[in-house]
Amino acid sequence: MFILYSIFVVSLIMLSAMIGFRLWELKNGKIPFPDGEGLGRHLHQFTEWEKKVWEDGREWSVRFLSLFLRLVIIVIDKMRKWMRHTV
Repeated sequence: MFILYSIFVVSLIMLSAMIGFRLWELKNGKIPFPDGEGLGRHLHQFTEWEKKVWEDGREWSVRFLSLFLRLVIIVIDKMRKWMRHTV
């Protein structure tokens, strides 16, 4: 039980440290790490890629959801007709 309490306390401490660090970043308006040979450029490319994947994924998921719901409606209709025919 001591191990679980220890993990919980350490998690709370780290969570408060992360929130404090983020608030410090927002207050100062800068990232505390140096550029480090184009790190910002790589992070920007990753952000653009993530945005593209998110948009494509959203379109794909809407298309998949509409097809899935159409299939569910067709199956329910077929079952309803089959039950009516059986009765």
